[in-house]
Amino acid sequence: MPATPTVTVILVQTKEACFVVLISMFGEQLMMGELMKKITLAFLTTALCFASWCSRANAATVAQWRFEDKNGLPAVAGDFLRSTPAPGGTVSGGNIVDVTSDSSGNGNELRTFHSPNDPNNPDGAQRLETSPTYTLSTPAPVVLQTLEPNLLAFDYDAAPGSDPPAPPDAGGDDIYSRDQENADQPANSHVLNAFTIEASFKIDTLGRFQTIVNKDDDPNAAPGALSPFSLKVLNDNRLEAYAFDGTSDASPADFRGVVSDAPLLANVWYNAAVTNDGTTMRLYIDDTSNGVGDYVLQSAANTSVAGGALVQSNAPWSIGRGWFNGPADFFDGQIDEVRISDVVLAPSQFLFSPIPEPHSCLLALMALTSMAWRRPKRAQ
Repeated sequence: MPATPTVTVILVQTKEACFVVLISMFGEQLMMGELMKKITLAFLTTALCFASWCSRANAATVAQWRFEDKNGLPAVAGDFLRSTPAPGGTVSGGNIVDVTSDSSGNGNELRTFHSPNDPNNPDGAQRLETSPTYTLSTPAPVVLQTLEPNLLAFDYDAAPGSDPPAPPDAGGDDIYSRDQENADQPANSHVLNAFTIEASFKIDTLGRFQTIVNKDDDPNAAPGALSPFSLKVLNDNRLEAYAFDGTSDASPADFRGVVSDAPLLANVWYNAAVTNDGTTMRLYIDDTSNGVGDYVLQSAANTSVAGGALVQSNAPWSIGRGWFNGPADFFDGQIDEVRISDVVLAPSQFLFSPIPEPHSCLLALMALTSMAWRRPKRAQ
């Protein structure tokens, strides 16, 4: 009796690419014509159904900082990044300099300026210590878009050595995109003619200006009063994303911002995303107190900026503080899962948007595969 032909369809998804692979295994006396038509139809249907789902793996990620590691090894809650003894020093100069890695594979490590020589000193005195600490508090145990475990975040102290509420003018913790030799990272000079910038955060202290993600120093507006981009919490507790190109000596026309519809709350994780295609900037917020993955469009603005969606600058990206004539607006709370993409992502592609289950496609695939298995009846 002739062997029954079988068809196996395998879907493979990776971060870099997505493949739909069709493997057919046939028995001896295979009727090539009609069966191969059905197999081809099953293959094409599968490819079309999964095309948009798989394309999210091809998003052009410039940098992604997950805060899960220290020097390439798993981090531990309560630990911090060292940069000691000289503030802003280098390894070649005798310093200990820890980094947290860029999970995109593009080599954009983050470091801090200075860590305390004695992190357990109980005297409560404020001193120059700028490293956030690893914390177990995260917006969700899994990043829904990638299904990666989310074990740690960074806890930022806006007033070193003191408890919240922090003084409005206090300095504090931050990390920035330079390496152990204090050299700029590739993301610093990456041209963004379009972008999506995402970050998750939880606020400890309200009522103060505090920045989550920032692109330092505007080269077109001496002495660099405002940064080219900032995602920050205002003193009225609304979230703002702004772009500033400094082409007219810091005139109001150079400043373009989008602001959340309502004030944010303390002790609530928010997942935010800012998109800019060079013409329109949009701000989305996912309030996790209502469940994770529901990004709501807050506002949109015309944001044509000199040089593209973001003015060109070789200055670092910083996490946990802003820039106003120098480092300013330090964040008091937790920050996690920061990603920069050089394309405008759809909300369904944001980090904490769940991947939709392709039920209808799978049903169609099953039906077509079943047809491919069926052999024509022989004439009696």
